[in-house]
Amino acid sequence: MNGLLKRSLTGIVFVAVMVGCILWCDISMNVLFMLVSLLSTIELCGLLNKHKQAQLNVPLCSLAAIVLFQTVYSDNFKCAKLSVLTLLILSIFISELYRRKDSPITNLAFSIFSIVYSAVPFALIGVLSSVSENNAGCASLLPLTVFVLLWCNDVGAYCFGCTLGKHRLFERVSPKKSWEGSIGGAAVSVAAVAIVAHCVPEFGFMPMWKWIGLAVVVVVFGTFGDLAESLMKREMGIKDSGNILPGHGGILDRFDSSSFAIPAVSAYLLLVA
Repeated sequence: MNGLLKRSLTGIVFVAVMVGCILWCDISMNVLFMLVSLLSTIELCGLLNKHKQAQLNVPLCSLAAIVLFQTVYSDNFKCAKLSVLTLLILSIFISELYRRKDSPITNLAFSIFSIVYSAVPFALIGVLSSVSENNAGCASLLPLTVFVLLWCNDVGAYCFGCTLGKHRLFERVSPKKSWEGSIGGAAVSVAAVAIVAHCVPEFGFMPMWKWIGLAVVVVVFGTFGDLAESLMKREMGIKDSGNILPGHGGILDRFDSSSFAIPAVSAYLLLVA
């Protein structure tokens, strides 16, 4: 199977699973992003263990990431979940007493970074879901909108970048990205959200300028997320974070933009409410 076909088939399955789980029900959306958080934590811990000479306790970090995700995602029993989460993080510290590994403080710092970076952004999908449910009667509207805008931005940036790209956006970190591609991707995303907000009644709970602002936030912070992931991979000397998605790399590769865009959109909705 050639590379393009493999990448295309993986992309189709990936989008189908994402859209299906987001639209099906809140439980499926919760499970989907909990798995993303879990796999991201395992992947990031593995990369840090291999390339940064860390010695992280992957099972404990993974368990802490799941509890942190559920604590942020839902308000139910938050205090109890927070207590369990705190105990798990302290358990990572306690485990360093017995593991007798080099640089225990470094291991602890990398562990907390892995847990927070992998779990919190995707747990904030719960905020988007709640806002959608309360204002449009459709919990999937905002979560799906964010991912569709990210995909529109990717397609637009690729097309405009390939045809018009001349000025490098951030050559030190990502030599192939161009200003022309980024602007083109933003234009496609803004146009897409403007058309949908005008035509779909469920989008009527926010005025047009707020939807356009949301698209800009998604594009800007999604690009920063992509660049941040590229920065980490460049420091580690790797091309992909993993190979779980044939032709697309790892979980971190596929969700780098959304890990920055989701928290940014959550903050944006709070500011414009």
